[in-house]
Amino acid sequence: MTQVEVKWLDAIKPEYDFSVLDLLTPFLENEILDNSKKIEIIEAILVVDPLFEPAVREKFPVYYKD
Repeated sequence: MTQVEVKWLDAIKPEYDFSVLDLLTPFLENEILDNSKKIEIIEAILVVDPLFEPAVREKFPVYYKD
């Protein structure tokens, strides 16, 4: 993956990151989703914030169940 640094993106990245986390986090607690969908959501969250505690906490039990 290529890292691109563009100054104007620096201004909107925190807002984008917050929006992604705010949108995807509720799906971590959704009991209806199957494990493969939860894994996709967890991985998407961890791209934005690799240490996002709710996703890290959910990652291991979901992988263990799958």
